[in-house]
Parts: sequence; C-alpha cells; structure tokens
Amino acid sequence: MPIKLSVPVHRISQKEFHAVDELVTRMAFDIHNEFGRFCDEKIYQRELLYRCESRGIKEASEAEIRVSFDTFSKSYFIDLLLDNCIIYELKTVKALTGEHRKQILNYLLLANLAHGALINFRPVSVQREFASTRLDADDRFKVVFIEDHWKTLDDCSSRFRNLMENLVKEWGAFLDSNLFTEAVTHFFGGEDHVVSPIPIIEEDRTLGFQKVRLLNPETSFTISATTKNIDYYRSHIKRFLDHTPLKAVQWVNLNQHKIEFRTVI
Repeated sequence: MPIKLSVPVHRISQKEFHAVDELVTRMAFDIHNEFGRFCDEKIYQRELLYRCESRGIKEASEAEIRVSFDTFSKSYFIDLLLDNCIIYELKTVKALTGEHRKQILNYLLLANLAHGALINFRPVSVQREFASTRLDADDRFKVVFIEDHWKTLDDCSSRFRNLMENLVKEWGAFLDSNLFTEAVTHFFGGEDHVVSPIPIIEEDRTLGFQKVRLLNPETSFTISATTKNIDYYRSHIKRFLDHTPLKAVQWVNLNQHKIEFRTVI
C-alpha cells in the first residue's frame, strides 16, 4: 500500500472530537501547571499519555504513517493518536508556526482523519490550536494536471514530469511538498548526487555558492504548494535563475487540486 498506518483509524464528528479534546486540554493545562514550562517534549508526551490512559482514552503513542512508492519510503510518527481518530502533536517551542500547522495537517490527510490539535508547552500559558480538514482520501485524488507553461527540455525533464504525475496519482494531492521533493531526490540519485552548490553571480562577481537540487548540470527543480500569487512566486524564481549559470528551473506547484507544471527559462 502506498500509505500505510501502523494502527487502524476511523473518522469521527466534530462533536465527538470536542468531547475528547476537552479532557485532553484540561490535562495539558494541569501538566503545565505542575511541571512548569521547561521540560523536554518527551516528558510532557509521556505524562499526557499516562493521564489519557488513566481516564480510559485509548492511545497509540508515536503511531507510524509509512508512505512508499517503488524503492522510496518515508515514515512519519504521530506524537499521540487518541481513540484511533484524533491526532495530537506536542511542541516545546517559543510559538507555534506555519510549519507546525502544515505538519499536523499533513498527518491528518495521510491518515485520512478529520480532527487534531497542536499543544505547545513552552509558553507561559499552554498554546493550543485546532487542526481539521473536510477532505477525505477520495477528495485528494480528484486532481487536474496543468501544463500550459511547461517545456520538456530534455530526457531529465521528461522523467521528472512523469515521476511527479505518478507520485500524485499514488499519494494524492494537498500533502506536504517536502515529501515529493524527497521522493524525486531519491529517484534522481539521492542527496549527494542531486544537491549541489552553484555560484550566485552579479555581472562579473561571484557573491557565493548556494545549494540547489539539480536534474542535470543545467537544470534545477523545485516543488512548492503555493495557492496565491503564483506569478509573484514565478518572478522570484526567475530573478534567482538570472543570477546563476543555470539555464532553467523545472517547477511543480501543488496548488490543491491543480497540479501545475511550469518551466522558468
């Protein structure tokens, strides 16, 4: 199976989620009050896990989500999966960020679940945020491939294009773009072969070297998941490209249901 969970799961209603979440949130605040805010993440995780079990809430600590395609595989580990239907990700950071929100949403989509929450124990008061999605597995596979701005420059570009389409067909859309980047890097030879420093040039001056992911010595690739200001994003790819010896960037943008293939020359 392309996406496999180590435990069975099922979706629940928002009302059912809030009934469990009310208890979990209360326990999280109690732990914060008793232990303070300077413990490691694992300490909070183990204590919250213990209290959930004591209240009869079924749990699966660090449940695994395994994503695979041919010779590529990647495992994600959920901090807490409660009652086989709610994902909790625990943090000990200054403040929750977009990366944390993207992480839990990615887990929900991969697990085909609807509800979860982020709990951050580091601030003076517990920081907590809901995470939810109405998308189910079927919704994520209703995609359209758009190639209006794509050019197949060589065999590497063709291979990259076909690989990305196959990965989306296998895993669905709306997922973290980093998953696709890791998979493409794997199939093009791995980090040591794909990631390479290139010079950043202004006129006749080399300002330094920056690592990029290459399909071949003349073409790099990038995979994004931006839903707004696509032309603005493209303009900055072009500005970067203009200050390198590269000839092109092959760009795939995972714009929700629209999978956009673009070539920047």
